Amino acid sequence: MEVPLSQVLWRVHPLRYEPVWFGPAAGEPPQGRFDAPGGEYGTCYFGESLGVALLETLVRGRKHPLISRAALEVRGGSAFGVAAPLRMLQLEGAGLPSFGISAHEVMGADYAECPDLARRLHAQFAEVDGIQYRSRWDTGSLCWAVFDRAEHRIGGLVRTHRLDDAAVVAPALRPYKHVGVI
Repeated sequence: MEVPLSQVLWRVHPLRYEPVWFGPAAGEPPQGRFDAPGGEYGTCYFGESLGVALLETLVRGRKHPLISRAALEVRGGSAFGVAAPLRMLQLEGAGLPSFGISAHEVMGADYAECPDLARRLHAQFAEVDGIQYRSRWDTGSLCWAVFDRAEHRIGGLVRTHRLDDAAVVAPALRPYKHVGVI
């Protein structure tokens, strides 16, 4: 499956890092769903909209979908183009049976098996740039975990927004009436 040149990639990131940053940081444990369990490679996460990137970054793992203003003050939301089609493994929809896994294993609250699965896929499919999956909070939206070997396929920065600006965040979260900012 390919992410086409026409796709905009949205990323929510700490302002202390560059907008495209492959984690985890040296010496830090994996924190993202598809991070390398032993730091074998870096992963950068994107969503198809600013709203879904906010959900995946700031709501994930919470019982109540609330985002603190303090979390927004230290983050930006950046949009990127695609410089070359991204070749992704489809860990959603019809792609799940190909890997013998269920949506629950990829989207469930416990990501315990995801880092090892990503490590195996990274090693087995050297021509693949990352993993396409569905947002846990908006199953109608796509997300991408891009491996560091594909950094050259991420296009130039289109724009960055500070997320402490309600004029940016409110419209992005409008479709998600269950999500609040406190």
